Amino acid sequence: MSSISIKPSYPIFTDIDGQPLEYGYVWIGAANLDPQTNQIQVYLDAALTIPAAQPIRTLDGYLSMNGSPANIYVAQEYSIRVMNKNGTTVYSSLNGLTDRLSSAQISYLPAGTGAVATTVQAKLRQTVSVKDFGAVGNGVADDTAAIQAAITKVVSTGGKLYFPNGKYVTSSPLVIDYSAVTADPVNGTYNRIHIEGDGPGSTMIWPSHAGKCIDYRGGTIDGVSAFLEIRGIALRGPARAAGSIGLSIDNCAYWSLTDFDISLFEYGINGTDILSGSISKGEIRLNQYGGQFAYANFSRPNAIAFRDVIIATNYTYGLLATGAACFLIDGGTVEGNGIGLSLANPAAWGIKSVDAGVEGGVGLVIRGTYFEGNNGNADVWISQTANTAHHSVHGSFMRYLSGQYVTYNVLFDKSGAGAASTVAVGGGYKSTGTYVESMLRPFFGGGIAYFSEMPGNYYGSTVALGREVFTPIPQPSVPIAFLPSAASFTGTSLYCSDLGGGGGLLVSDGSKWRRSQPGVETIVSDANFTLTTLNNAEQILHGGTLTANRTITLSTTNAYPGARFRVTRSGGGAFTLSVGGLKLLSTSQWADVCFDGGSWILVGYGTL
Repeated sequence: MSSISIKPSYPIFTDIDGQPLEYGYVWIGAANLDPQTNQIQVYLDAALTIPAAQPIRTLDGYLSMNGSPANIYVAQEYSIRVMNKNGTTVYSSLNGLTDRLSSAQISYLPAGTGAVATTVQAKLRQTVSVKDFGAVGNGVADDTAAIQAAITKVVSTGGKLYFPNGKYVTSSPLVIDYSAVTADPVNGTYNRIHIEGDGPGSTMIWPSHAGKCIDYRGGTIDGVSAFLEIRGIALRGPARAAGSIGLSIDNCAYWSLTDFDISLFEYGINGTDILSGSISKGEIRLNQYGGQFAYANFSRPNAIAFRDVIIATNYTYGLLATGAACFLIDGGTVEGNGIGLSLANPAAWGIKSVDAGVEGGVGLVIRGTYFEGNNGNADVWISQTANTAHHSVHGSFMRYLSGQYVTYNVLFDKSGAGAASTVAVGGGYKSTGTYVESMLRPFFGGGIAYFSEMPGNYYGSTVALGREVFTPIPQPSVPIAFLPSAASFTGTSLYCSDLGGGGGLLVSDGSKWRRSQPGVETIVSDANFTLTTLNNAEQILHGGTLTANRTITLSTTNAYPGARFRVTRSGGGAFTLSVGGLKLLSTSQWADVCFDGGSWILVGYGTL
């Protein structure tokens, strides 16, 4: 005959206050009968050879015998009644094998001094799982309704929403709706949501529809709903289908996205009116557009930090931030973006900032980030047509494929009424593999701009030095006429006060002295004139009224491979201005020319 161990339906017997039952009484009787009046024999051993007397006492919640915890056994089904030392029944069952307590009736006492007892139900409900609402996560079943029900519950109460290991298929957007919120959590209800999975290699949300995967809608307290956290989840899109978005966030502050993977959407992340956010330790890859951040009606994308994020192989571009302030890319990699467009296509880039500084004086900040193999206009493209902002770039830039490269590593494109500057300091610029350096693809590029390059950068080639510029450091001036041989001063910079457009630094490439600042020079002459490298600024603004066709002679004196002039004609007169016989300029037109080592060539032109 087998024995049955007498055990509570939970780790210990507890009193009515939830505390371990001390000096309680336990009666064991025949099943379906009163255990006090219909007692059966109980034993202290599984072999049923050592009888024990009833009632059995409890010690610190455990069955005990002679002052020590004990196991109690019976040979048949049984009934049970448990009383405390005051004679109050705390538990009774006519069949101890089949009756089960609900989790609300089972106590839970955490370990540690000062821990407070609660119920198992309360403990389990501290975290809500999508599987509590029927989600399956097998990659086949449609889990949309179950997940949305779980989200709705947590949005109403606040807390963690847990996605266990699995692949959750959805057929419509998962909406996190705080649009009706009118009080900040600090002063109102703490009901914000925290979403967590088992890691992007274990938990995946897999939408089968071309829409938003997660759709976060902020509230109306100053136009924003504060606090959101998502971690440990992969979002996998429907093969970059038009209209698909991995994570859409609108009106949100103090938010974070950590330990994630967002891939195969049209837009990996789309953020409007968001600020004070952190994106860390994750991947944004294989989307058509990695992410875009912009203003709609409340806030520019201010104080947003990417830390140790891989932004890679997005088909058109990596990131686009419009109107941002303190938009930080810290560490991580930006590589292989723009792979879906033609070679050096200007619609492709790695990171782009447009018109930063609406609500702050610092725009894009790149710190210790690795750039490699991007295609398009630039690894980093700073476009400033309005506002005032300072940008800084510190990273490692590499071009290594003959069929996939950017025109510029760093492009500062400034025009219009904006006042801005960019500093590139402590970076590395080089190439390897099958890529061949060209002076038409310089490390740095830009038009009329305040673009400074501090000492400390490393260059793997002098061919692509282009017009990189150093912040002037006051020192004794060396006139152009008395410059020493560049061959004797490779890598050295000298201050020259009589450069066209104002004094500045020259740097030796071992063959020629190169300008470090483009300089701006205004000419109003109604006559032919000559432009000479160093003696004239690289940016020539012609504002005179022409009374006849005039010609600019481009001198080869002091010219070096990569030397440039941009001539912009803003003056009047129904005549043309010939730029070295390469381009005729009417009023409101411009032309870029570059020295290729043997002669001047036309490399660009347009209309203002």
